[in-house]
Amino acid sequence: MRSVKISAKGYILRRENMTEDDVRTEKINFTCETETKQYLRLWAAKEGRTLSNLVERIILDAIERDKQSGGDK
Repeated sequence: MRSVKISAKGYILRRENMTEDDVRTEKINFTCETETKQYLRLWAAKEGRTLSNLVERIILDAIERDKQSGGDK
């Protein structure tokens, strides 16, 4: 079994010589209904995206709308 290094910031460093600078994105988990996940998977497939990419796009769009409505104040 291969050991995995954890950085000081909590990043999983999967390769032997990997550093925190190599980590480009953060991970987040959430819970949803089975039907919601199925819908998101179909939506992602229809757009030729991964599920992860679709969810990120939805979140970024929501953040942008919130910022435009003054939600970041």
